[in-house]
Amino acid sequence: YRAKGIDWDALRKPTATTTGLPEYEVSKLANVLFTKELSRRLGGKVHSYALHPGVVASDAWRQIPWGIRHVMKLFMITNEDGAKTTLYCATSPEVKDHDGRYYDSCKERKPSKLSEDAALAKELWERSEAWVAGLSSSVAPRVTAKRQWSPRRRAPAARSRPPPSGPPAV
Repeated sequence: YRAKGIDWDALRKPTATTTGLPEYEVSKLANVLFTKELSRRLGGKVHSYALHPGVVASDAWRQIPWGIRHVMKLFMITNEDGAKTTLYCATSPEVKDHDGRYYDSCKERKPSKLSEDAALAKELWERSEAWVAGLSSSVAPRVTAKRQWSPRRRAPAARSRPPPSGPPAV
């Protein structure tokens, strides 16, 4: 997938195209850029990898009409096969020193030239931080204004009645 760049305004809007492929390409570029920037920032303390699991016959295609979806899935891989590259990156000693790289079909692949742009990766990271900070500050007042559950807080008691006096009625 070869995105031509990132339209920062379009990132936070619903998909504008019929197929969603241009937006998907940008999302894959962002995954690789973010992985590279995370790797740079953590300096090898934690390993990060970008990967393409393959075209998986998952439930992600549920909005496609049944007949078309059925034929499409004939050419896709299973969920189990789609997990192989993730598991490879998480467990293989072969990749432990290859932090911040891109994998497809359990092999390192060279991503697009644009995904190697360190300044773009840094800008994506900084914009993401600002978006998340803006989101959390706009959500926080609503969340803290609500009554929070606490293990010490008891459920509101039902109307209390005075205890019955005398022997129980039979």
